[in-house]
Amino acid sequence: MDIDFNELGYYLKKLNLNNKYLKVNKYNANHTQMPFVSLFDALQFVFSNYRFYDKLIEETYNKEFNYLHFKELYQKNIFEKYGIRTKIGWDVDYLLYKSVETNNTFVFHSILDEIDRTNILQLQFRFWYCNEFNQNERAKSYLYEMLQSQDTNDKLIFFANLNKQYSDFFIDKLKQPQKFVEFIEKAKVKWPEYTLEFNYLILKVLTDNGIEFPKKKKYYRYCEQNFKKNRYFTKDNLQELNIK
Repeated sequence: MDIDFNELGYYLKKLNLNNKYLKVNKYNANHTQMPFVSLFDALQFVFSNYRFYDKLIEETYNKEFNYLHFKELYQKNIFEKYGIRTKIGWDVDYLLYKSVETNNTFVFHSILDEIDRTNILQLQFRFWYCNEFNQNERAKSYLYEMLQSQDTNDKLIFFANLNKQYSDFFIDKLKQPQKFVEFIEKAKVKWPEYTLEFNYLILKVLTDNGIEFPKKKKYYRYCEQNFKKNRYFTKDNLQELNIK
């Protein structure tokens, strides 16, 4: 709906150029609207090879995979095409995901080794990917590594996920409720401010799995006497355990 833009469009169409660096689109827009509706398409087209991960993944995700070589190829391609020196950074998350999607354990562990070295992704991310890909021993190692972490974010993430994600991992997946109880005991030493919640979780796991524990009544009394509003349980939840 604009004479000037249309004249340019007609001219380009008439040239019938077979040029991979040129793209001509039609838009239902007037002169004022045209820059806004077309700019995003233009940027996507110009930078269509800015992140060419999928092509690189197709070529390199094999038994010869080397993360540092992958990174070198990626950075070289970006610089040659756009003159920009850039890093993969947080996109390593996508590279890890694609190794799971392609069921490539060798590439998966190679990328994780690099992540461990650079510490670019939080331990929770590393655990989650290993859990999803059934790399259970490595997943477990990341959980225990959290118990050594001095990072406040790791502490908060741990507390938020222990009662569901980590319990499912130990109990439902590994079938190791006793190991999970031992794991919580270690967490209680690390973060005593969560003793109330951790004691309840221990009691819940013991009760649900029929495990005897000499400190059962002691932990129950602690939860009764020190109860405060929390994200793990209510007074009714505690009473349902029926430990006297």
